[in-house]
Amino acid sequence: MSKSRLARVIGFCFVPLLLPIAVASSVQASPRFSEPPVSFDKRNGSVAVADPISEPLFGSHVEYGAGNWPNSVAAADLNGDGRIDLAVANSEGDSVSVLLGIGDGTFGLATQFAAGDQSRFVAIADFNADGRPDLAVANGISNSVSVLLGVGDGTFEGSIDVGTGRNPVSLAVDDLDLDGKLDIAVANNDGHSVSILLGNGDGTFGPRSDLDIGTWIGSVATEDLDADGLPDLVVASHVDDHIYVLLGTGGGDFGAKRLFRGDWSAQEVAIGDLDADGRQDIVAASWNYGTVAVLRGNGDGTFADKAGFAAGEGPVAVALADLDRDGRLDVSVTSYMSSTISVLLGDGAGRLGSSKDFDTARGPVSLTIADFNADGRPDMAVASASSSTVSVLLNRGAPAPPVTVAFKFGPSTLNLASPGRWVTGTIVPLPPLSARDIDVTSIRLNGSVPVDWAHPVVPGGPNVNGAHELRVRFERAAVEATLSPGTRVPVSITGTVNGQEFLGTDTIRVRRGTGPIAVDIEHESSAGENPPALSVRAWSVGSAADGQLRVECVLPNRTPARLDLVDVAGRVLVSRQVGELDAGRHTIELAAEHSLPQGIYFLRLTQAGRVARARTAVLR
Repeated sequence: MSKSRLARVIGFCFVPLLLPIAVASSVQASPRFSEPPVSFDKRNGSVAVADPISEPLFGSHVEYGAGNWPNSVAAADLNGDGRIDLAVANSEGDSVSVLLGIGDGTFGLATQFAAGDQSRFVAIADFNADGRPDLAVANGISNSVSVLLGVGDGTFEGSIDVGTGRNPVSLAVDDLDLDGKLDIAVANNDGHSVSILLGNGDGTFGPRSDLDIGTWIGSVATEDLDADGLPDLVVASHVDDHIYVLLGTGGGDFGAKRLFRGDWSAQEVAIGDLDADGRQDIVAASWNYGTVAVLRGNGDGTFADKAGFAAGEGPVAVALADLDRDGRLDVSVTSYMSSTISVLLGDGAGRLGSSKDFDTARGPVSLTIADFNADGRPDMAVASASSSTVSVLLNRGAPAPPVTVAFKFGPSTLNLASPGRWVTGTIVPLPPLSARDIDVTSIRLNGSVPVDWAHPVVPGGPNVNGAHELRVRFERAAVEATLSPGTRVPVSITGTVNGQEFLGTDTIRVRRGTGPIAVDIEHESSAGENPPALSVRAWSVGSAADGQLRVECVLPNRTPARLDLVDVAGRVLVSRQVGELDAGRHTIELAAEHSLPQGIYFLRLTQAGRVARARTAVLR
């Protein structure tokens, strides 16, 4: 399975092997860094650094405070507002920092969530299948993975700790046993092993099994390397200069390790099809040699001899994406000693161009790529350990036109009065693009409705045209709220595949229902209260055309509360103080100045500092 799809779409982050003590032992002396001119922006607490490089692909980096010695960064929409956020593992802070995206490429102040001892690596995925992103954190000293379940608003519950081998430094998330539940593969540096944690689907994991590698290892990645439909493992050793491949045999089990000699001191590996031949290649950051090493895949789990391409000093983390929007995969690598990020543009045949270097904060050790300002171009976020910051570099190259994909929406007739929570769609990109490379979290129906990325399906084999299909589902009420009745109503789908924007269209028939109704899409209750808990949800619209919305809420006590109706832009349309009502269930009518148009709304019930929320679609 591809890193750019399913859970690893949103967990696409990388692990360095550098901690304060490791820097001293590996480098033998503290590296010297030249300090570029900086200016402090009091409005968002960021530091803008002057960019001495004339290369136009990326602008000057902007620094945001993280925790103590950030060692890993991952990107995803953590609070459901359609904007990309950041999660950062802080190895000296024993925590994860969450920086919520503003949507224009800037980020708010960091919020800390406790993890284990020496939090080395973070990945984002939905481990309990509730549609909300969760965090998995590898803890080097605790010898554990901490799972922090997401609340859905950018906050996380206390960690669930799962034991691993000694000194876990990296992890990869995938459905390793193909049971529809996300699993974790953990690289244990001192333990010389990979721990396999099979998920139960509720955020917990079964007993671990350990795969012996026999040497110190620093990175693990998953992908189907031999085209048998089973996830395989790629493990990098920074000590014996080898790459190890373990082919999946089914049920979360793996065969004997295969060794590929590299002489490259691989800190970290990434997997992608660099030469567009339909076979997965391996790319590694080579610390000792200041290079990016490429192993081109043969399609059967074996690889050709490596080729090396010059990068910066002390390469650590590596990532693949189409950065210049030419339809070819490019390589980004962080260079710890030179405090830069090197971009090597791909030629589509497996070769990389000369390195273009961009300044970052001191000590860049981890990298993630996402579109932070929603302009259709991939941007970069870099965790810089020595400066305890995250550097954000916005892409300023020209966006490419979207790739056209086949798209089929179901059902072909949508009845606004019919029950049912989900509607589905099928996306088929044409080769050499693959459904396995679709960034599921980027998918939007009609420009606004997000996909339920917790349950996408990529069929195991290609269709009659040789292309893989991705089947996704959407909240029915949210889809209906964007459509008007008609016989040939256009429906569009957008997203990214292999770093490229895609567009697909279909037409369906939409039948009008009997009248305006409010449909509860999602609601939540406050935690920590004995029943009845504080909760709110839409019950019915009643005379919605006259601006009345009928809401059902549950109050645990007589403390005064406030009920707000908010639109998708965050504007409070109606606010009503709820008096000292008795504990229990109540029906409250909200009066708007005008009739409520068809669309998505949010209800917010606040009482004594506790908040319950609901997402509602008003349909006609």
